[in-house]
Amino acid sequence: MTRAEERREPVMPARQASSGPRSEDHALLARLEAELALAAALEGTGLEGLPQRASGVVERLRDNGETAIVEDALQGHGEPLRVRLFRGPLRPLPPDLVHHLAVLADHALEIALEGSRAERAHALPLHLAIDRAMHAWLEVGRAPEAIAKRARDAAPPGLSLARVEEVARALPVRGIERVSTIAREGLVERTHEGHVAALALRDLLEDLPTLALPASLEARATGLVRSAIEELASHWLVRFRDALDTVLARDWTAPDATKLFADAAKHWEWSGEEPELERHVLTALPELAWPLYRKRSMRELGEMLAPIMPMAWALEARVLAARKEGQLDRDLAYVAPCAQALVFWAEIPREVDAALPRIERAYALCPTLRNARIVLAHVLCDRAEHTLARREIFPTHPARADIERAASVFPELSRLEALKKRVGIP
Repeated sequence: MTRAEERREPVMPARQASSGPRSEDHALLARLEAELALAAALEGTGLEGLPQRASGVVERLRDNGETAIVEDALQGHGEPLRVRLFRGPLRPLPPDLVHHLAVLADHALEIALEGSRAERAHALPLHLAIDRAMHAWLEVGRAPEAIAKRARDAAPPGLSLARVEEVARALPVRGIERVSTIAREGLVERTHEGHVAALALRDLLEDLPTLALPASLEARATGLVRSAIEELASHWLVRFRDALDTVLARDWTAPDATKLFADAAKHWEWSGEEPELERHVLTALPELAWPLYRKRSMRELGEMLAPIMPMAWALEARVLAARKEGQLDRDLAYVAPCAQALVFWAEIPREVDAALPRIERAYALCPTLRNARIVLAHVLCDRAEHTLARREIFPTHPARADIERAASVFPELSRLEALKKRVGIP
């Protein structure tokens, strides 16, 4: 028999008594049962530290007709109640119940944060606690009259009406502001908690148009989330530019550049792949890549590029998707820097078969980029020469096709004339 069951035994007969207890006895019994039900739902989850008053949400669930899961918890089956409290639907519900669920989500988030920092496992993972807190408080905002009344009722004597209204206005975005703070606090050290919060903010920004919130609340929430995301990006961009200036101001080495971009890649991943970071990093890349390229330090160039290529591929994917949809994209101004990163990447392998798919991507992304055209033409000529060198095995028409395409991509290439003569192209 569990401790929760032992605690329930004395009160079960009272529920079944037929003598009709007074109304205050009914209230006391309901409160005790709510506490027992909540204890059963939380047992072994790591959430036992919730304040005892949190059991009020169980009473509100009963008032809303959701009695079965409460009775199940009283009989020792707490999981359905736990799922309902932390993952169940938030609408359509009475405003008072939504408010209780939001307060509960606040408490659960703080406990989940403590558990995450201590690396303890929880029945409510941090990402779910964060998501629940933001969405629950937004749902509170659907009933502004109820918020205002609750703020007035809870206000201490002497608090001005203006302050009461300010408190009421802050409630629906309370979850967003808390999560934004978690993300900011984790920025410098790139903590796990900050990473989860940053991802959640990006997810919420995408979800907000689908939540059917009141227009004014949606606009306000969108502004706050976007501002938090931009603040995170701005803070890191200042850091990145300072680090870049420090590297460029001295006689830097390839490991210096690799370290700089590896750190950039880590922060990009931490931020949830923030596009603004991609744009700045790829724009800065040539200042460090060209010196290595001109010295033909291709191994060092490849090591420097490797951590930031996922940034280039992410920007490339967005541009191609926008182009397919016939849309103008914010990344339009960064197509050339992105394509140049792909060109550098295509120059790393010595084998034609490895280089060709890479340079084809750069050319497809930005056909007007001169360097993409030159490198593609060279790689096609390399393949043609390889084919012609083995013409006793391979026919010459594939070489002819490569040479013709190279001539169409970059006709000024000096090596083309000799290759044209070898295959009989006038």
